Amino acid sequence: VKAVDCKSNSRVFATCSRDGNVLLWDIRQHLSSSSSSSSSSYPTTHQITPFMVMMNVHSISRHYSASSKHSVTSLAFLKAENILATGGAADGKVKLWDLRFLNKRSPKALLVLEPGDDGEKGGEIWRNKNGTKRNSGISSLSTDSTGTRLLV
Repeated sequence: VKAVDCKSNSRVFATCSRDGNVLLWDIRQHLSSSSSSSSSSYPTTHQITPFMVMMNVHSISRHYSASSKHSVTSLAFLKAENILATGGAADGKVKLWDLRFLNKRSPKALLVLEPGDDGEKGGEIWRNKNGTKRNSGISSLSTDSTGTRLLV
């Protein structure tokens, strides 16, 4: 697991990993519960399963090592709670997903931001100081304090 983020005021969270998958979880959905040993400070453990698995959301066709070929390195829920942003290690893209309209078999991103794309106000993003396109992947995503701006 590379990253975890929770929807605000919710029991839903998302995880992403090197296998290229994004999993959506709801802690209210228990698969099973079992008593733990008496030495544990927690009397009961619960196991849950994801309610949705988005597979290979940042896959690329280039020849990379198996560990980085599809890796989803970061994710963040935006203030519009149904929007999830994901960042890819190998493709260097940020994808926005509307969770209300995802097809489990073949999810389609609502918006894809690629290195060198122009921002809404004409500011270029994903550029090095000398103006060339950045060839590295996305290592971190976060939102500002209002939850309305995505920080890459």
